[in-house]
Formats: sequence, structure tokens, C-alpha cells
Amino acid sequence: MVYTEKIMRYLIETQESAMKSYREELDEPCPLTARFTGAHAITYFDREVMQNDMTSTFLLSFLLVILTFVIAFRNPFSVFYAVVPLLLGELWTFGLAYFVVGKLNILTSVSAAIIVGLGIDFAIHIYSRFLDETVLQKDVLTALNVTIAETGASTIAGALTTAAAFAAMSVSSFRGLREFGIIASLGILCTLLAVCTVLPLMFLMRKKIYKPKGLTTFGLHLFHNLIDRHYKKVFGLFTIITIILFMFSTQLKFTTDMRHLRSKTNPAIRLQTRITSKLKASFRALSLILSAENEKELSSRYEKLKQYLNSQDIAKIESIYSIVPPMNRQLKNIEYLSSHPLPPEIKVHFEQDFEKAGMVCGESCMNYIEALDNSLKINKPLSLRQVLESPMEPLFSRLVHINNNRVEMIVSIYPKVATWNKQKMGILVQRIDQFLVKQKWEKSYLTGIEIMVNEIKRLIRENFYLATLLSLLFVFGIVALHQRSFLKTGLSFFPLISGIIWMLGVLKLSGQDITLYNFMATPMIIGIGIDHGIHLLDRFIAGKTGDIAETIVHTGKAITLTSITTVFGFGSLFIGHFEGFVSLGFTSILGVIFCWACSLFYFPAFLKLLHGHLGSLRMEEKK
Repeated sequence: MVYTEKIMRYLIETQESAMKSYREELDEPCPLTARFTGAHAITYFDREVMQNDMTSTFLLSFLLVILTFVIAFRNPFSVFYAVVPLLLGELWTFGLAYFVVGKLNILTSVSAAIIVGLGIDFAIHIYSRFLDETVLQKDVLTALNVTIAETGASTIAGALTTAAAFAAMSVSSFRGLREFGIIASLGILCTLLAVCTVLPLMFLMRKKIYKPKGLTTFGLHLFHNLIDRHYKKVFGLFTIITIILFMFSTQLKFTTDMRHLRSKTNPAIRLQTRITSKLKASFRALSLILSAENEKELSSRYEKLKQYLNSQDIAKIESIYSIVPPMNRQLKNIEYLSSHPLPPEIKVHFEQDFEKAGMVCGESCMNYIEALDNSLKINKPLSLRQVLESPMEPLFSRLVHINNNRVEMIVSIYPKVATWNKQKMGILVQRIDQFLVKQKWEKSYLTGIEIMVNEIKRLIRENFYLATLLSLLFVFGIVALHQRSFLKTGLSFFPLISGIIWMLGVLKLSGQDITLYNFMATPMIIGIGIDHGIHLLDRFIAGKTGDIAETIVHTGKAITLTSITTVFGFGSLFIGHFEGFVSLGFTSILGVIFCWACSLFYFPAFLKLLHGHLGSLRMEEKK
């Protein structure tokens, strides 16, 4: 990336300087325009878009989350309970990230918005429970102790599950996913630490600042009174919807084609698309390393390769032989020139033609004509070794290499546009590989951007399944340690499993598949879903009345607010120009909304059906 930035800045500065010089010398705008495309230009402009999106999404998500917090708690001073832990968490996270990963990449750039959306959940749960307890308890310290003992323990368990889900990505062999997992898990832990240490101190000081108000119930008591009376119908309806969406979710595929997820405003991509359609060929060449023991053998192998490639869907073939012909062709050219004598005064003819055209042939022009004249008088072929020993070595050394009596060169193969799709490209690569195997050419192989991208895609696909499995295992282990009961552990997963089924089903209905970007929402959804389950179940079991509807209303208002803030946090990704971030935002919002719905409607109805078993759990908890 450092090289890309340097070369692109140099090219852009050179272009701007040339345009400025033209305007100053001729006192008119330059009629020519120069634009850049290719791998380096696309990467450079993508990074610019990413950095702009990162700043805008973080600021918008932060403002929306804080505004929601103030409205929900009905007091502007409540914002300090969210802002202080969040800012500390963000500062600690990126301070540690500097030492751990060094810099942000295109995937980790969204971690700031993710930490805002998830980190505020911890403050909401603890702050909401603390306000409830201040009504029931005689003094602040007792209210704080009850809050930390009950909701604090659930919050820590939920945060650890979310951090564990993100940490599962850190085992990925794909650097982008690995660093994203590290930064996101660090962010969750740092924000949790800030909430658990700073927030209690702020509670103890609260009366000196303002008189707090409780969190609005969002009208949840109306819904849960209905669920309390008609829980069987609610459970049946949600179960039918879950089964239908599950059928659709099984049709989802994991796609690794990310070209449509890049920024549509990237000028390099738009220019490349335009040129590709005009030239009927792709910029993304396959690179074949052709190796032989000597130049003669290399030339022979090249001719065989070229003959074979001409029978395939190839638009163009380039190599050093496009500039310096093979030995056999040089000999034929020399023989032809020997039998066809050149005009004795070629320089004179050039000067006369220039004069007739009204042009002046200066010193550089004469030097070129002289060099051309001398080249046509050469009677010996030019070897590749001689080329590499000439002043032109810096230009040709990237095309051919001679070492230990072995000659290697790069052959760039440009497929036709009609071939540039996943299936046809795979067939072409397979055919060329089979040709090389059949020829038994040692140390000759096919490579290039497309092949490397396919390998990265394979790693991403494998890492997707591995990270998902590890996330679930880590989360299950933490929840099992917290609940200390197989039944309670299983019940804690209910909102998560049903919410994910709904999310995947609707994702398929919307015409999308799982991609690298929306896959990053998986650990977040796992953390949110299991967090809801833990808080709801713990609050019910710790309650004194055993009234499910009352318990859900008290914890549900915090869950509703955390869901709203998370939706706003990820909704900010929609203003970005990077399509991958938009896909991540859309998937995250679906997951959050459906985990919320399943937690506050489907889960209570299920708990009502299991009321007898849950009563025994409450008795065990009291003992």
C-alpha cells in the first residue's frame, strides 16, 4: 500500500503540474485530460472513499446513538453516561490497536461504528437497571450493589460472548478478517471495562449534577399483556414464520465475488469498465512464468505456448518477445534486410520529408533517425542476456530473468471480455494448467491477480465456516459457565437462533447472498442475540413475582433501546459510498430487528409455555 500511495501521488502531482504549466505558458486551459486506472489506481481511490466513509459513518452513528439515549431517558444530562464510557472505550481500543495491528484496512475501518453500536448497550442495561433500583432501594449504594450483582453479571457475560464471537475471526488466515476480529473484540472489552469502572463512579456523583428520570417503557406493557393472554397463538404464529424463513435460509450461498460490492464512485473502476468495454479485453491479465535452461529452449516453448493460446479466447499476449523478437525471428529479419538493401541516404530522405510536411527535425529527431538507421544495419541477433546487460536493463528486468543458467520470463495473457466471468475464467485457467502439465515444463506455472483472488476467496470461504463454528463454541462455553445449567444455557440461545433464521431468510428473499462484508455482522448478531437471551432469562429467574410479562417489560425497555441505538449505529453505513459497507449495514439491521422481535415476543410466549420448568429454576436460584 505504501508503494501504491507513492506512485499514485507522484502521477497525480505530475499530471497537475503539467496541466498548470500548459495554462501558464499558453494562457488557456489544456484540451487534454488524463485519468488513471488499474490495480494501483483502484486501490488508491478505494482507500480515499473508505477513509471518508469511516469518518462520516462514525460521526453520524455517534450522534444518532447519543440523541436516542437522551430522548429515551428524557433528560439531556443522561448523555454523559453514554458519552464518557464510549469515548474512553474508543480511545483505549484504537490506542491498543496501534500497537497490535499498526493501521486500519478496508475491513477494520468500520470497527469504530460497530463499537459505538455495541458498546452503548452495556451502559444502557446497567443505567436502566440502576434507575429501576433507585426507586426500590433506600440508598444509592444498595441500588448500585444490586445492579452490579445482577444486571452487571449478565452484561459482562453478554459482552464476553460478543468479544469471543469477534475473537474467533482472529484465527483467520485472511489478514483483513483477522485484524477486524482483533480490533472489534478489543473494542468490546475496552468499552466494557470503561462501563464497569467509570459508570459506577458517575452514579455515585449523580445527585450533585441532576435528578435522573427512568427509561421509557416504549409501550411494551400493552404488547406483553396481550402475549400473556394469547401466548399459544403468538408462539404458533412465530413458529410458522420461523419454519418458512428457515426454508428460504437454506438456499443462501456464500459468494466471494466482491466486484459489485466496491465503491461505485471510484473513478478508476468506472474508467476501467469503460475502456474494457471499448477494447473488448480485460486489464486483469493472467501471468504465466515460462522457464527454460537456455534462450533457444525458451523461444521454442514460447512458440508452442503462443500457438496453443491463439486457439483459446485470448485477446492479447505480451512478453519481452513483443519488444525483442525471439532468435529465430531475428535471424529471419536479418536475412530479409540483407537481401533488401536500404536507401544509402536514409537521413536525407527523412529530412526532405520533414521539410515537405513543414516540420523541423531537431537534434532529438535526428538522434532517433540515426538510431533507426543503425538498427537496420545490425547483422547479428540480440540475445536476452545482452538486453539485460544494456542500459535498458531497468526496463526489461521485470520481464525476463537469467539466473544459474536458467532463463525465466513473464507472459501476460489478456482474456477476452466474454471470457471474464467466474465459470469461463475457471475453465480457461484449468485448460492452461493442463497444457503446462502435458508439456512437462519444469518451473513453469500460471499466476496473476485472478488466480490470487480465487485463492483468497477460497481462504475466505473456509475461514467463514471456521470462524462461525468457533464463535458458537466460544459463546456456548461462556454462556454455560454463566448459567451453570444446560436448560438455562439452551434457553439463552432461543432469541439468537430464531433471530438468525429470520435474518437469513429475509436476506435470501431480498435477493442477497452472504458476502465477505455482511459476514462480518455474524459475530455482532451472535453477541446481540445471546445478550438478549441472557438478560431476559436472568431477570426472570431473579425476579420475585414470577410474572413473565412484568419481567420482560422491565428488561425489554433496555433491550429495545439497545436495539434502536445499534440500528442507528449501523444505519449510518447507508450514507457511505462503499457498497460492501452498505451490505454490512443492511444485514446488521435485519439481524438486530429480528433478534429484538424474537426476544420480546417469541421468547416470552415460549417461556410462558415452559412456565412450570422455569418455576423450578427460580427455586434453585433462590437456594
